[in-house]
Amino acid sequence: MLNKAYFESRSEILKWINSTLKVEVANIEQLGSGSIYCHLLDAAYPSKVPLQKVKWSAQMEVDFISNFKVLQSCFEHLGIARNIDIQRLVRAKYQDNLEFAQWMKGELGPKIAINTKYNPFQRRNWVKIDLSFAIKGKEQRNNK
Repeated sequence: MLNKAYFESRSEILKWINSTLKVEVANIEQLGSGSIYCHLLDAAYPSKVPLQKVKWSAQMEVDFISNFKVLQSCFEHLGIARNIDIQRLVRAKYQDNLEFAQWMKGELGPKIAINTKYNPFQRRNWVKIDLSFAIKGKEQRNNK
């Protein structure tokens, strides 16, 4: 049976991410850097994700891959049996990232809801997350 999170809309997913992490993710494609997924996992399992390894201002695919490898390593360490198709997610395509974000909400949402003392600013050392790569990419595609 499918989790009800798979039927949540883009706007519901973004609202959940933004309220949980106190960020301003405007579109699903911005999740392609992997940093937000790492942060969500940290919200569900505080101090289990080495956030100092996350590249918060990733702009290039090589940095996105690095973030997803951090995520994948944490999944293995935590015993989360979920394949992460890194090559698809780092392309920052809407559908791939929406499906993964829906899965994250379905699996991690209940754990995150329990952890009311989670401070996302403090956990990322007050670093501002730069997700401009997705907007730049969209502008470049629209100008062609």
